[in-house]
Amino acid sequence: MRNLLAFLAFTVLTFVGVGWYLNWYKIEPKPATEGRRAYNVEVDTSKIRDDVHRGSERLQEALDKNRKDEVGKRAERSEADSEKPAPNQ
Repeated sequence: MRNLLAFLAFTVLTFVGVGWYLNWYKIEPKPATEGRRAYNVEVDTSKIRDDVHRGSERLQEALDKNRKDEVGKRAERSEADSEKPAPNQ
């Protein structure tokens, strides 16, 4: 249970930090009656959607590049293995 709470806290703090850095939301003080404090929170959902979409595209590109690199390395290894002379028995 403790691990689950720690994971949830980490997730929330990460979202808050990334959101603040990428300007996903704004928290501004708002005039209030005397003795009280009020804050206005604006969430830019279109910016969040665009940033998440852009991030998923970059992740997909990185995965595709990694897959192509692995295929190329396997092809090079198989060529090198096929060029080696057979051991004498």
